[in-house]
Amino acid sequence: MNEKGGIALDIDDTLADTFRHFIGELQKKFGNPENLTVDEIVEKYRIMPAITYWQTPEIKAWLDEQGASNEAQENIPPTPDAVEAVKKINEMLPVRMYITSRP
Repeated sequence: MNEKGGIALDIDDTLADTFRHFIGELQKKFGNPENLTVDEIVEKYRIMPAITYWQTPEIKAWLDEQGASNEAQENIPPTPDAVEAVKKINEMLPVRMYITSRP
């Protein structure tokens, strides 16, 4: 058995810019009632459940579909500097797995 250590890295909003990405997609698909930028929405609300105007059954169903869609997940960009950070971490301690709560 390999006794060498390693590390697990989180994906959403750590390595993948998930929240910002889906805020932009929601604005395109469902409108932008406050006329805020993506960054302004992220700063103001911090989490999706706090954005009350996007808590409709239609939007929740769409978000669930996106969460289960491989294609939608592949379109989420990495957070700034994530690729380089993972390379540096892996040099110090092997990255053994990635963690997500998505299906």
